Amino acid sequence: MEQKLKIACFIDFDNIEIGVKSTLHREFDVAAVLDALKERGEIVTKFAYANWGRQDSATRALSEHAVQMVQRDPSPRGDKNGADINLALDALEMAFTHDHINASPSSAAIAISLRWSTS
Repeated sequence: MEQKLKIACFIDFDNIEIGVKSTLHREFDVAAVLDALKERGEIVTKFAYANWGRQDSATRALSEHAVQMVQRDPSPRGDKNGADINLALDALEMAFTHDHINASPSSAAIAISLRWSTS
């Protein structure tokens, strides 16, 4: 019997939003991403990282889907990888402290690729 995945979803919203707008010429649809993940298992936690002051139009949809929004304030020196670092640290912390989670999405634009042992 195959074990059902317990998924932790981490979204680098600033990057994914830019990518979707520039390649697909539309707004990022968090519902479509979450629906695709639900086909693979149970989503047990959802985080999105961004400078939310610049993303007013997206916050409602994320709230409606119970995505925790983590505020990223850019530093005066620039903050190119700030969300990536926060996302990676949070994912690692969750991997080592939440045994019930056994997967995270492995799409570079959406989340950091981490797999937990299912043994």
